Amino acid sequence: MSRIRVLVVDDEAAARKGLKTLLAHDQEVEVIGESASGKEACEALQELKPDVVFLDIQMPDMDGFEVLATLASDELPFVVFVTAYDEYSLKAFDVHAVDYLLKPFSDERFFKAVSRAKEQCRQVEAEAFREKLQTLLLHLQEDRDNPKVLEMDTKAARSEPCLSRLAVGPRDNLQFVDVAKVRWIEAAGYRVQVHCDRSSFIMRGNIGSFEKQLNPNDFFRISRSAIVRLAHVRGLRTSFHDQSIVVLSDGTELNVSRGRRPALISLLERTRS
Repeated sequence: MSRIRVLVVDDEAAARKGLKTLLAHDQEVEVIGESASGKEACEALQELKPDVVFLDIQMPDMDGFEVLATLASDELPFVVFVTAYDEYSLKAFDVHAVDYLLKPFSDERFFKAVSRAKEQCRQVEAEAFREKLQTLLLHLQEDRDNPKVLEMDTKAARSEPCLSRLAVGPRDNLQFVDVAKVRWIEAAGYRVQVHCDRSSFIMRGNIGSFEKQLNPNDFFRISRSAIVRLAHVRGLRTSFHDQSIVVLSDGTELNVSRGRRPALISLLERTRS
């Protein structure tokens, strides 16, 4: 597998040097850049697209949470917060941080955080590889059976059943949620947040893999970061800036990608005819 690409963000030069020195001991890690401010971090994240960012929270121009807010949820790297303040730990959990390092920390504690970040990266990489392999095998089988089948939509050609239930919670306390109760799904970095009738929960995986397992007659991906249940769509409007917005039955408003709007309208008309 490829090396883990890391960005280091801290407004103190000594802190950046210390992190880079520690990371240099791990041959599976490559430091691809460093930033001394929130603004620099925003630019580096957009340009370099690291796998992991070691991110200071308190910086003069903007804090670490404000930096992350500039990215779309499906563009977020794995985040390890590095800070001298412990009052942000709960907020760090809200943005699904891999770890929270409180300065000063020991080398052992640091490498434990690195190990966690690498594990998350490997899981995503392995999942992406499995998806590519499965798609390749599917196409090879289609090609043997009927070359013209390759022109069909992948979902229509798939024979495996769609998801009917979601397994939620730790392995020793699994709960099952009916897919019929799902209102919408949003990308949350390396996970997805599933919104149901009265609750929401986080699941491991990317939004693309969930999309492939859902019934296309019931669900539609309106953007890179959101899937909605068509039965819960109550309206579709255009904002002042010509942005299409879906309104769900609970009042939630979500942006619709310009290119997906025509297909969404067609599906909504079909389900209500």
